[in-house]
Amino acid sequence: MKTSDLGNANIGVLIICLMIFNFFSCLTSKKAVPLTQKNNKIDTLAILEAIEKLDTANVPRYIIRINVHFFGSANGNFYRGEREDLTVHNGVSYAHRFVNHANWVMSDLKESPLSPANFLGHSRIHYTLYTNNHPLDTFGGIWFSDTWNESKRYYQDSVLHISFMDTGEPGDFHISGYACGLTFCNDLTLLDAYDNAKNNGPFGWWAFAGSLNHEFGHILGLCHSFYCDNECNGIDIDVNKECRINPCHNSCGGPHGGRCDNWPSGSRNIMGYNADGTALTPCQWKRIMKNLLYTNALYVEKIWPTQTRLD
Repeated sequence: MKTSDLGNANIGVLIICLMIFNFFSCLTSKKAVPLTQKNNKIDTLAILEAIEKLDTANVPRYIIRINVHFFGSANGNFYRGEREDLTVHNGVSYAHRFVNHANWVMSDLKESPLSPANFLGHSRIHYTLYTNNHPLDTFGGIWFSDTWNESKRYYQDSVLHISFMDTGEPGDFHISGYACGLTFCNDLTLLDAYDNAKNNGPFGWWAFAGSLNHEFGHILGLCHSFYCDNECNGIDIDVNKECRINPCHNSCGGPHGGRCDNWPSGSRNIMGYNADGTALTPCQWKRIMKNLLYTNALYVEKIWPTQTRLD
């Protein structure tokens, strides 16, 4: 064989080897691609159909990555303790119990006696404290600051920030909160948890867990259950029944100032004002599932049902 022939043969063998290597490399990379990457197509129409049918097995699960911030006030602040320390104003223990209770509610939605229909069972939403082991993240997504101006938000848009602050005087035992908006912004604030914890008030972490679900419901796009123009009114919400007096109130998210008296109405709807918010209607659930499906919020992790994948 001539030297040139031998060289050509070697080149041919090299080309064949490269082709074989590339073939198996493609196979390997294709198998390694997770379902949530962009080069995998998701059958959105199939998911929308599953949402309409309340077919939760074919609806994605949503992990909501959160951080909890405790801010000081004239009343004081939660302290930094070990998680095993169950003293009620230990912020680390409080935060975990607070998140666990919010998840317990969202994992087993129940009936509201005022709703013509109810969505029952797991909401498909789960909160989780997020950390990426930042050197200053001592408590795994739980932060303590003396003032708002001193707070650090190292994970920025990657988490939903939940802030605990006190207003008013010690012993006035309020419970309230507010969200940043209706379109997947990433801040909500809960007021007076420390006062209730430190001074034996009636509202513990379980009540503030209900406030978390309520305020996050606003961020997901839901209005108050007693809002006159609620899009679910006449479907599976009766806004007049949601108010004990002065039926309905023209506020999607703002306070009703006592003009509705929703608290003693008997409603257990998460988007009402009550201490036992454990219910959503099918119409409400469909709305938040559709909004979650299309959101690009960085703090929302989508776990796709495998049968919706288009290979």
